[in-house]
Amino acid sequence: RAIFWEHEGNKAVRYGNYKLVSKWSKSAEYAWELYNMDLDRSETKDLSGELPNKVQELELMWLSWAKKVGVRNWDTKEQLNENRTPILKENGIEKGDRVCIYLP
Repeated sequence: RAIFWEHEGNKAVRYGNYKLVSKWSKSAEYAWELYNMDLDRSETKDLSGELPNKVQELELMWLSWAKKVGVRNWDTKEQLNENRTPILKENGIEKGDRVCIYLP
């Protein structure tokens, strides 16, 4: 069974021994890193260059999941904040208020 996640543009999938991760960057395309979690729990040896087929397999799984659940593309973090502002104002939340926001 696979486990998927996305948080603020960072994304990952864990499937079997492998974990595929990508850190969001405003200035670059997503770059996937692949780790064997049984042998490298600290994620120090990126295997993406050695196992491109595994990267492709897990990336396709992640993309399918992301489409299914409606993950939004992160062009810029500023863009996301612009999208949040009207929702916050509609609910009486002002800039500076401390809140927890859960996005679907």
